[in-house]
Amino acid sequence: AYAHGDANTELFPRHTDPVFDPIAAAMTSADITISALLDPARAARLTQQDDNVTFRDVTDALLDATTQQGRIPRATRTVLMTRLALLARDVETAPQVRAEAFDALRRLSARLTPNGDEAEQASRRAMRDEIGRFLERPEEWKAPVLPAVPPGPPI
Repeated sequence: AYAHGDANTELFPRHTDPVFDPIAAAMTSADITISALLDPARAARLTQQDDNVTFRDVTDALLDATTQQGRIPRATRTVLMTRLALLARDVETAPQVRAEAFDALRRLSARLTPNGDEAEQASRRAMRDEIGRFLERPEEWKAPVLPAVPPGPPI
């Protein structure tokens, strides 16, 4: 409840203060998963596989999940785009991983065609524009601030 708990209480960041923000909670949860899936070392191992799940398989599944309509997929799409962009511009990441992260961003942009209600269309246009800004000048692009993961082990 609002204003209850002590310093150790795990609270999700929120844009709807003082009430619970389900979208920020969903973004935080998605970020835990997406960050693990897009870990640079894991991604490098996946780019070296042919007979098992590849990095392309992982990014395709993430694109499928985040190009659906709705508030949660829209929020998750922001997390995915941000994590892919950070991976793509990290000069310490394996070159093939970076190449595939750039490609995943291009594929995400291509899949964000006008679809659904006005809120969905606005989100898709904004995401295409954001990806375009990143692809044009990755070194100057400023990543959106994602909700922080509360302290402690994942829920």
